[in-house]
Amino acid sequence: MYTPFAVFVGIVAVNLPYVVLTLQSVFEGLDENVEYAASSLGANPFETFVLVKLPQIVPGILAAFVLSFILTMNAYATPVLLGGPSFRMMSPMIVGEILNKANWPFGAALSFILLSVTVSITVLAGYYIKRRY
Repeated sequence: MYTPFAVFVGIVAVNLPYVVLTLQSVFEGLDENVEYAASSLGANPFETFVLVKLPQIVPGILAAFVLSFILTMNAYATPVLLGGPSFRMMSPMIVGEILNKANWPFGAALSFILLSVTVSITVLAGYYIKRRY
């Protein structure tokens, strides 16, 4: 409790189901015949994964990363409960500035930074996926 490792484990425990469900739908959408075709053309299992499956699942991996990133950036309860008062993340810091210190301008600036970073990384990842795949 009250350590960065505890916050890390808590955030992983919260975000892991979202990542697993996202990647599960990606893996279920893969065609098994492509794997059989690669092996019939002489590819070993490692080459099949790297050259055939990985390019097909990269958009799903990026989508899972972006979803997990958004959930982590906006996490409030996990850092407050597991990190304690000395652990600093953006959402608890915004709440502390606005509610506890009544410093509305700084809280608004932090909120704008949080929103800007989250939206820009989401848009960049979406643009990359659309452009590349």
